[in-house]
Amino acid sequence: MKLVVFLCFFMLFSNVHATESLIVFGGGTSKGVFSPIVESICTDISFTKESKQRCKAIKTSGSMHNLLGVISGELDVGLTMPALIHDAYKGVGIFNKIGPQTQLRTIAAIYSQPIGILVNKESTIMGLSDFKGKSINIGQEGSGRREIANMLFEYMGWTNADFSEVFEYTTREMTDAFCNGDIDILIQVVGLPGKFYDKIQNKCNARLLSLSNSLINEIHQKNTFYKKAYIPQQLLPNNDKDIYTLEMDVVIVTSDTVSNKTVHSLLGTLFSSRDKVYEIHRAIKATYFSGNDFFSRATGAPLHESAKLFIDGLSVKNNTKQTKFASK
Repeated sequence: MKLVVFLCFFMLFSNVHATESLIVFGGGTSKGVFSPIVESICTDISFTKESKQRCKAIKTSGSMHNLLGVISGELDVGLTMPALIHDAYKGVGIFNKIGPQTQLRTIAAIYSQPIGILVNKESTIMGLSDFKGKSINIGQEGSGRREIANMLFEYMGWTNADFSEVFEYTTREMTDAFCNGDIDILIQVVGLPGKFYDKIQNKCNARLLSLSNSLINEIHQKNTFYKKAYIPQQLLPNNDKDIYTLEMDVVIVTSDTVSNKTVHSLLGTLFSSRDKVYEIHRAIKATYFSGNDFFSRATGAPLHESAKLFIDGLSVKNNTKQTKFASK
């Protein structure tokens, strides 16, 4: 993906433009977790009698799409990952050619997604040390999968030459190839349980691999955007024990040019309908956030000014005991 070209595409061809009364919210694909979250929030904003604002949920390809949409100004807000926000804010990594995007702000963290390393349940691959000489999908440039793959390659000292084949498939392409026996290893970062894992485990016999404790600790200590996590065996039909891995939070990102009114409206809806949001998807219902985590885990860029004011208001009301959002 060429980021500069992609940003130009956004600015020239988008049909939806944000206004003071319309919140344009980037979600995800129709089969993912992002889309139903955004659609639910937008519905509540648009149909709240007291609200004079409306919200339009936009289907996108996910985290990178949403972040670039916010950078270009074609989205007011979107769901993405803190590591991507951080790199864009600092203008490093894949964002070095477009420079620091210091206008970026965060609003809140919604839930977390575990990193899944998948192989066939009959495979002799038992850990990362068995990967060399096998085929692997690292995802498209700019995707969450590529972010994870780049991180693992760096920590393991791998290059593409260490693998028999390296693919850059989309979710659908990699699922089909894995189910056909054409790929040995998949990397995924998506809510669990969910449709992807339903298919890949139950129809295509995938099992998940644990990361070693030493690797988990090393990565977490050097990059706190990656948090320690485990997946209980009850969610893994082809595994006989819990899986230990890392997870990344899902954060609402925006820009400092988006008004306090817009951000306050969004946060007000989230808090007034948090039980409904909690029930939207199995991946969210599986875990919890505390009230403090809701904001403290919204990292990668500074909090939007309206989010800070919202926190002050919650403190005054003494209403920060617990919110039902995801994580361990």
